Amino acid sequence: MGEEAAQLIINAFVDGLAKGRNLPLLSKSGVTSSTVQMDKARTALSIRANGRMQRVPLESIMQISVGAENAVDFDLPLHDLCVALLLEDEQTIYAFEFEDDEARDTFALCLGMFVDQRRSEAEAEEPPPVIESGPPAALPSVPRQVPSRPKSVPPAPMGYPQSSARGVPAGLEAYQDTGEASARSTSSKKELSDGQKIVKRFVQKMVRGRELKMLSTTGRSLLCLVVLDRDIRHISIQLAGKKDAKQRFVNLKSIEQIYVGQDVAEEIELMVTELSVTLVLEEGQAIAFDLDDEEERDTFAMCMQMFVDGNRKDAERRRKKT
Repeated sequence: MGEEAAQLIINAFVDGLAKGRNLPLLSKSGVTSSTVQMDKARTALSIRANGRMQRVPLESIMQISVGAENAVDFDLPLHDLCVALLLEDEQTIYAFEFEDDEARDTFALCLGMFVDQRRSEAEAEEPPPVIESGPPAALPSVPRQVPSRPKSVPPAPMGYPQSSARGVPAGLEAYQDTGEASARSTSSKKELSDGQKIVKRFVQKMVRGRELKMLSTTGRSLLCLVVLDRDIRHISIQLAGKKDAKQRFVNLKSIEQIYVGQDVAEEIELMVTELSVTLVLEEGQAIAFDLDDEEERDTFAMCMQMFVDGNRKDAERRRKKT
């Protein structure tokens, strides 16, 4: 169930961008209409605005910001429903406006995943350096400067306001109702296989149980076994290596916010690190895990956000039916 839902979210995102999405584009002078499209190979975005078209390779996206953060640095009228893309020249910024936080979060999370994937592919495609004999000592050559790139780009900063009501994008419901997802061609499935594998590997690991370091207010960490149930409804946490240890169950729809790294709310007293993912529950409690590296951290945060969104939307639908 959880894997299928995650795949549908990714499918809906890719299919929407392949057809082209009309998104308001923010600038210093105001808001203009734009069309954003992703190529079939999932290597670049085409952004059309004001009669001009700009191709943006995914690997050139250095940072993805959600909401109003970086509004001062970017010198743009950003607000809570914005997603801003900073390119590697550190000057070009594309800031898009979304109709609600569901569409905003899905765009930022999914695009971040494909940016990470494309960066890895681009690095693998780079040819090895050619070693040539140097010029005479009297005429030393000047080395060409290559812009440095960060190791990876997180899907999106994960600090969301507590009032946000996130859920599965409306496009996902359309797929579930019409059965379009099951009718996709073999080539389409192949195109999406890399993104699906990321989510599937995460689910498989979590369902089997993962040993993660859980942080405390004192700076100590406890090695815990964290298990995701097969229905993707809750996680259980207990001390690792002790079968009789007390389990704590956390309903995914009770997770109000997800933070990545050290940028957390002031009231959170846990000793988080750059490799932390912090889950803030509705009652105000916080649980923080330390991951092995940035890739593991970002994948954990992205997938958990997808499942939290799905559970919240499902709970909302159930309430409307009663």
